[in-house]
Amino acid sequence: MVPSYTVERAPDEVAEYCQRIGRPMIADTGDVLVREGEPATTAYYVKRGYAKVFSTTPSGQQRLLGFIGPKDVIGLGAAHAALGETYLATAVAATQMDLQMWTREFALSSAEHHPELQQVLDGLLMRSLHIIVTRIHTVSGGRVPERLAGVLLELAERHGESDLGGITLGPRVTREDLASLVGTTLFTASRQLAGWEEAGIIESHRGRIRVLQVERLRELANAIEKN
Repeated sequence: MVPSYTVERAPDEVAEYCQRIGRPMIADTGDVLVREGEPATTAYYVKRGYAKVFSTTPSGQQRLLGFIGPKDVIGLGAAHAALGETYLATAVAATQMDLQMWTREFALSSAEHHPELQQVLDGLLMRSLHIIVTRIHTVSGGRVPERLAGVLLELAERHGESDLGGITLGPRVTREDLASLVGTTLFTASRQLAGWEEAGIIESHRGRIRVLQVERLRELANAIEKN
């Protein structure tokens, strides 16, 4: 299974800490929360809503890297000195979001005086590095069906809501989004997804995707490791 890009879901102790020290704010759809290359001054804990994470290619184009949702942290660079002083990616609100925000200065000072917090942040950093490496393999390894299946499983695990008939993804994920996430064309991604819908593996409507056959997708995603 392929994890999402920059941010691992925050453990309960981080969630509690972020809500305690943070200042509440609301972001509207389209708001840029952090921008790649700019000073990492603010971090956010997500209480409600979703953001898209982008990076800029050498040619200047933006590439979608993943989604951030409830109980995730945006702008981890503002809370961990090892990530440098600038943001590594851009995060844009895909929905209205309820957030808790705190400054880099406060976060670094708190981590310095509370070793247990520093240990948790170190854990988040290590997982973030693992996620970055895994995302690289997502766009370079295996065939398109395997890569698409892996991303859908990732989104279902991180941002899905289970019911008796399957798992509905929390964020609205378009076919353009999925094509970007796995490094393929919109035509190729659409054709594959249409085939899965016809086979009853998934269903979708206006960007709302529901996974109906999780084990079948898992079989397809596992084929990455066999190639």
